[in-house]
Amino acid sequence: MSRGTQERVRSNASKTMGIKLDGGINAISLNKDATQVVAAGRQVFKIFHIEEMGFRERIDLRVGRMNLNYSCNDVAWHPSKDELIATGATNGAVITWDLNKPQGNKMDQVFSDHKRTVHKVSFHPKEWYMLFSGSNDGSMKFFDLRSNKCETTYGNGQSECIRDVQCSPHQYFILAATLDNGHIQFWDYRVPDKVLLDFPGHNGPAFNLDWHPEESKWIATCGRDKIIKIWRWEGHGNVLEPEYTIYAIASVNHIKWRPEKKYHIASCSGVVDHTICVWDVRRSYMPFAVFEEHKDIVTGIAWRQDPHVFLSGSKDSMLFQHKFKDAKRPAESANPVGVSMSIYDDVCHAFNKSSARTSMQSQQNYASTNFPMRFRRTPEVSEQYERYESSLLVHEQKEVKFSESFIKSAKRYILTGKPFPELCEHNAQVAMDLGRHQIAQTWRMLRLFYCTDTASATPPVYTNKGIPPTEANDSDKDISAPQFALNHLPSHHDFLNPTASSAIDSTGVTDDNESIVSDSEHDHPSYGAPMRGKRRHRSHDGAVDFYFPLGEGEEEEEEEEEEEGGVFGRYGDEMQEWNDYAGLPTEAFGQRHEIQDRPPSPDRLQDRIRPESPVVPLLDLEPTAMTMNSQLFPSARSLNQTPSKQLPELQLSIKFTPIVVNMLSDYAEQGDVQMAVSAFIVLDSKIRNEISSEIQEQWFMSYIDLLSRFKLWCVSNQVIKLSKHPAIEILNQQSTTIYTKCNRCNQTLEKLSWVCCQKNRQSFTNPCSICHLPVKGLYAWCQGCSHGGHLEHIREWLKTNQYCPTGCGHQCEYT
Repeated sequence: MSRGTQERVRSNASKTMGIKLDGGINAISLNKDATQVVAAGRQVFKIFHIEEMGFRERIDLRVGRMNLNYSCNDVAWHPSKDELIATGATNGAVITWDLNKPQGNKMDQVFSDHKRTVHKVSFHPKEWYMLFSGSNDGSMKFFDLRSNKCETTYGNGQSECIRDVQCSPHQYFILAATLDNGHIQFWDYRVPDKVLLDFPGHNGPAFNLDWHPEESKWIATCGRDKIIKIWRWEGHGNVLEPEYTIYAIASVNHIKWRPEKKYHIASCSGVVDHTICVWDVRRSYMPFAVFEEHKDIVTGIAWRQDPHVFLSGSKDSMLFQHKFKDAKRPAESANPVGVSMSIYDDVCHAFNKSSARTSMQSQQNYASTNFPMRFRRTPEVSEQYERYESSLLVHEQKEVKFSESFIKSAKRYILTGKPFPELCEHNAQVAMDLGRHQIAQTWRMLRLFYCTDTASATPPVYTNKGIPPTEANDSDKDISAPQFALNHLPSHHDFLNPTASSAIDSTGVTDDNESIVSDSEHDHPSYGAPMRGKRRHRSHDGAVDFYFPLGEGEEEEEEEEEEEGGVFGRYGDEMQEWNDYAGLPTEAFGQRHEIQDRPPSPDRLQDRIRPESPVVPLLDLEPTAMTMNSQLFPSARSLNQTPSKQLPELQLSIKFTPIVVNMLSDYAEQGDVQMAVSAFIVLDSKIRNEISSEIQEQWFMSYIDLLSRFKLWCVSNQVIKLSKHPAIEILNQQSTTIYTKCNRCNQTLEKLSWVCCQKNRQSFTNPCSICHLPVKGLYAWCQGCSHGGHLEHIREWLKTNQYCPTGCGHQCEYT
């Protein structure tokens, strides 16, 4: 561009202005003098003059019979010929337009070599007849405008579509392209059969690229991963080395270097963000300037060869010319203070050095009063870039970190494979070992609420003789008075049904200086039937009682005597004599006033007997019946009960379930989703229906995310398997397909993962890249370049080397 043209462009760009078109804009392009702009879309294809007060329409190229050739996906104006324009259509056609044609249709040539949508068309910057295109069919094509036919096809047979194609303005034969798989390719357009470099630059599709207008070795790319990368490429035989990285808030669709500014680049997003950002590549997270005129997705950016003016088109049908002085500067309103917390509870605090910044500003702006006004110079507002000096403080926690207890608990907790009581007790012990006493108490409470194993709490089972089975079979086992008094206590049922009671008589008590003396022998000689079941063995140390089974005749005599004595005739007197001899009080505490014994009548007791059930709950007895009489003599039917009929204690699981649900919810709200999820898995069906599916999913997703952050993959997989939630169980079934390529021909392995069948040959794939021998056992490979080998060889190589051992140039990383 001549100096006169540049001055005219600068003078015409005095303000921000725009024009409304008939439809959304997919692409824009400027002519070589930057005085005209073409806007193309599916419903619009017009050329405008750029004047000082606005845009003036020059030509509407949508004339004649409309077809898909007019549905433009991209447009490029020839860099040296003002009459030549090229477009790529959604039907796969590449069309050239001759503006020197007389009135009417300006369409010149139509190339229908592509089978799918054309994403990009571009001219060679120095050869007027060379036109390149990239399509969704995975190929790039070179069209010779002299012969009006397709001369060369690049990357034929690729499975990934081509997003952008551009020739280097500094290297004559170099062609660069970005693909949908995130790779960046470099070609020598004279050699269509071999790619110079295929480098994985982005995670996801790479949408656009742009060569730097001044730095011949710089190229910028962008993609769906919300990252703009500035690469340095030294040429053939070298790999891409990242120079700068910019992090946007949304996927980036288009980028364009700012002329005359080495470190500035403009970008626009494909979703969410409708602004145009101009970045200083040295500042990765905050744009240098922001333009907010558009109300929909921006689809094209073109600089008017003036660093202060550029044009943009959008899906909102607006074509704008932006003046740099009207931009917003995010850095001026940014908070210079930041606080962040790591997963290990360390706090990082960043703040600006106000004194250093003030001194720097005074030096730059000459704001000191020692200088006269005429010597003070203020830089242009559009070029001010304030550099901040910040301090960074990291506060580490010296106490036991939450991360340590979290990791140890996750590894040591047992969630399945054992009975419920053992799981609760084990997890409680784990919490106690880590000093988490509240968690341990919670586990023990859950065990009490839902435990069904009552073996430890159930009294021993008695035979019909009132003796435990182990004692009934061993006649030589002696039973002392205290042991009998504590372990062989009768229940109230013995008084209601005395015939079912066992033959028991009172035993002796031991004094410190005297031998054992039988109460029944001194005070109750008339109780002969019970005494027939006991034999006394005397020795020089004292008397010891032995119990022997009674014969059938003795049992009948005993039953007759009990019938004659009535219900309370025998046992009531014997109980009273026992209390008198032992000196035991009838009440645990002293009486405040005299209590008169009013035993219930036999009729009343008979009314309370329930023939349909052999068990009478203790809660149904009158308070007067709850005396020592019901605790002295044992009964087989009252002690040998099933857990479900003993007491309503097992109903606690139903009664306390709402409390347990609230407790787990409280743990989750406090951030301890580990306890909430672990207890939920252990309880399983006991409370699963009490908690909504949405809350379960939220708990599990939070806990799995924490486990993933601490790299506890095995624990995370176990939690997923035990969740029994449809939305959680599918997590470990996603992204399980691994795509492998041959490390020789770089073709996808379709049938077998260890044999390459491409190009009518079969060969073994993936030998070790270091020792070149077949790998038997663990095989480690790079997902970027598909090279690999023995695990130990690759690990040792990457400890001291950064690039692939095969020499492909890929920067591999061992994780």
